[in-house]
Amino acid sequence: MNKRNEEDLLIASQYNTVFDLSKTRGIKGKHIHCQFTYKHFIQGGSTILRELEKQGATSIFFKDVGVIDLKSPPPQNPMTNDPTISYWLKEQLEIAQKRDPLDALNDAEMLVSILKEKFKQLSMVDV
Repeated sequence: MNKRNEEDLLIASQYNTVFDLSKTRGIKGKHIHCQFTYKHFIQGGSTILRELEKQGATSIFFKDVGVIDLKSPPPQNPMTNDPTISYWLKEQLEIAQKRDPLDALNDAEMLVSILKEKFKQLSMVDV
C-alpha cells in the first residue's frame, strides 16, 4: 500500500468506532476498513451507511462482504417503476436493498407464512 492510500485509510476495530466516525467530517475521501463482519455492523442499524456517505466517506470494507462503495448510489430495482406494483411493496424493496440480504429474505419468508395462515383462517370462516 502506498503512502497516499495509507493516509486515506481508517481502521475500525468495532462498531462504536464506525458510529463515532459517522459523526465527523474527518472521514471525507477516506476508506474505512472494518475488522468485524457486516452482519455485526448491520445489527447496529443501517442508517450509519447513509451518515458515512453524507460525511463523504468513499467506501467501507467488511471481511464477510468486501467493499461497499459509498460514492455510487445503490442500483435501482426495475420493479420500482412498474405501475402494477403497490407502493407498499416498492417501499419494502427499497428498504430491503439497504439491509443484509439474508435477513431481509428471512423476514419476507416469515411474512409470507403469517399472511398465508391469516388467509387460510379467513377462508375457513362460514359466511
